[in-house]
Amino acid sequence: MTATETARIRPVDDFRTYKMPASMQLGPPTIRISSLQRALSFYEENMRLEVKGQHQDNEDGLDRVGLGFHDSKRPLLILKHRPNAKNTPHDFAGLYHYAILVQDRKA
Repeated sequence: MTATETARIRPVDDFRTYKMPASMQLGPPTIRISSLQRALSFYEENMRLEVKGQHQDNEDGLDRVGLGFHDSKRPLLILKHRPNAKNTPHDFAGLYHYAILVQDRKA
């Protein structure tokens, strides 16, 4: 028996009708970076995001910086500064991008 035969494969329509519970909230994604200054320059200059907060995590001692739009108090993205961060191998599964939908290029 193959993995496909043993796994329950759900139809695409099951996902189209799913609604997240109103009480559930998603927080901003955290991106691990090796150069805090380079990342801040990119997000501030190219994406027009602003620093909303910065703190050092008690658990791992690493700096975290929250970035968001000027008219919002909540961060849209968290940068986790890990100076010795290495690039992930190409054959490693994971999430490697973060998309922000804007109305137009001027936005």
